Amino acid sequence: TIPGSSVGFTRVGPPSISDGAIAFAGSGGFDATSAKSGVFTNLGGVLKTVADLQTTVPGSTGTFSYFDEQTVIMRGDAVVFSAADAGGKWGVYRSQGGVLEKLIDADTPPPSSPAGQPPNAPFGYFSDTDYRNGSLAFQSGNGIFVRRPDGSIDTIVAGHTAIPDDPSGGSWIYMWDIHL
Repeated sequence: TIPGSSVGFTRVGPPSISDGAIAFAGSGGFDATSAKSGVFTNLGGVLKTVADLQTTVPGSTGTFSYFDEQTVIMRGDAVVFSAADAGGKWGVYRSQGGVLEKLIDADTPPPSSPAGQPPNAPFGYFSDTDYRNGSLAFQSGNGIFVRRPDGSIDTIVAGHTAIPDDPSGGSWIYMWDIHL
């Protein structure tokens, strides 16, 4: 049964495990009145909700509307996930010690591009995330970036970055599967 409801899970995303605890995105229910969706963990030994459709998005007055089940990561007691609000604005959020906070969202300006390079695209959807020791690696717009524990953001590679040792002089077009 989904915590706080009477409906069972009908869909669960890939789990992430850390120190014997698991986090995952899941959903259940079949109509607007019974539909439940969120991010869940068994940290502390009991299945509980990290965030769901009734949770206020940090820094906003609206609630979450969608959780990307492919981006849930658990590291220690931190659960990190990508989600959208009712307006379709995406962000990456962390729940740690019972506190839910925004790490980055579509309103966060991307870092400056190196001189002579096209500008980094604005952040939008966040995919292929990884989280370790307070650093968040993610793909968004036209590149792969790292948000450091102090909140600074570095461009690791962008769509205009030359491929090392490529005699044809090619550049990155599509990137995925990032890890810290």
